Amino acid sequence: FVTGQPLFGHTTSTGNDPHLSFQLPASIAPGALTLEIKMKSEASGQGQVFWRGSGQPYGKEFSEVFDINHDGNDHKYSVDFSSTAAVSGIRIDPANGRGKIDILEVRLVDKEGETVHRWNF
Repeated sequence: FVTGQPLFGHTTSTGNDPHLSFQLPASIAPGALTLEIKMKSEASGQGQVFWRGSGQPYGKEFSEVFDINHDGNDHKYSVDFSSTAAVSGIRIDPANGRGKIDILEVRLVDKEGETVHRWNF
């Protein structure tokens, strides 16, 4: 779990598979997508993005791992993935160790670079 207030902005990872998950307001058509995350971290380990279709659980086979710079400065990460089914949920594991994390912006874009969903915090 991720603890701290608010959920976005400053949070503290307690370790033990910290994650944030979101049900999208409407499913996104299958195809190539990119999740863009702007954050700063003083935690440790890699990040991971999961996606799922309606009624499906999150699983390793529908995920992408990405490297994170844990120097406490703002960094933007772009995680590309492709789904053969409509995407109804996104899960972000921003680290796998303890430490401070600030998630500043998250948006999902299609292969043309158009924003299909932006999280407002």
